[in-house]
Amino acid sequence: MTRVPHTLSLHARVDLSGAEAAFERLLDWARRLSLGPLAEFSIGGGETHKGDEAELRRYRDIANSDGVVLAWPVSRGLDFVAGSSRVGRGWELDFRIDTSDPQAESTVVRDTLETLESCVIGMLDDPCVTNAIVRREGAGTARLPRPAEIDIGSTLIVTKGSLAWFFDDVDAVLGTGWDERLERDGRILLRRAAGLIDGLEYRHKVQEQQWTLARLARPKMTMYDLGTVPDEEWPIYHTGAPRLETVGYLESEHLLELSCVLTGPNHHIQGWEICNLAEIVQRRQLPDGRPIERVRVVFLEREQAMRERRPLLDNGIEVYCLDEEAELVRIEE
Repeated sequence: MTRVPHTLSLHARVDLSGAEAAFERLLDWARRLSLGPLAEFSIGGGETHKGDEAELRRYRDIANSDGVVLAWPVSRGLDFVAGSSRVGRGWELDFRIDTSDPQAESTVVRDTLETLESCVIGMLDDPCVTNAIVRREGAGTARLPRPAEIDIGSTLIVTKGSLAWFFDDVDAVLGTGWDERLERDGRILLRRAAGLIDGLEYRHKVQEQQWTLARLARPKMTMYDLGTVPDEEWPIYHTGAPRLETVGYLESEHLLELSCVLTGPNHHIQGWEICNLAEIVQRRQLPDGRPIERVRVVFLEREQAMRERRPLLDNGIEVYCLDEEAELVRIEE
């Protein structure tokens, strides 16, 4: 049985000067999605009105508003909502599709995902679009890190400048195993797992890359999810031999200490190990109930500590390495 995500979304940032231009761009993308007649709308955060596009255009305050919210009738189990909002000198445009209705067939969800991805590909020809992303919520995403700008996206438009805000090494990010990479006029189209809606397949495709991106991210630029992994996804989530070994628990300090020895440059702490430690930090206790104030991981080599530090530090886990005199040295940011 195919487990589909409960939400699909398309988010784009556009350099447009006026509310009307942003509004027209939003409607144009809606037509590409073949959504049919509009059902209701609101302008500038005001009250919701029933009516179609013709009724919406009668409201003159669109030109001076900070955005609109549009909704279409539920179709084949899918619920479509779109919106525009002013951000700085530009606009953010969003489509959000609720696919959680049991009547939403997997083929319909897949077609919708592919249409959203095609829209983003087309945006590469639109010089007003500075960034765009198609992402999902639900099946295949639990306990995967979500680095800023890339999130859990399958089809994206980014720039090296935008990535540099969130990652230390942009070239490394662009070389993490994307299925497709196309550069045009300073913008970059990135694609992976295109058209995949099954949670099992999606996790298998992106899980390792997500943790690689989390290690490359700047401090506190990644969101970490500690949600429940479905049983059928567990073997993929929990793959790989553990890299951490418990040294002991210091009761006087409520400290859990672990050691890490990695035998090669392609060996990393497993994502599930980081999630386990993050839960301990969050709950402030071990699974057996003993209280925890600190968790620390000690590496034998500084190079390994620096390579692995980011997801650990982001989750409140202390990172140490041994210096030449075998003394503990703490790694900060």
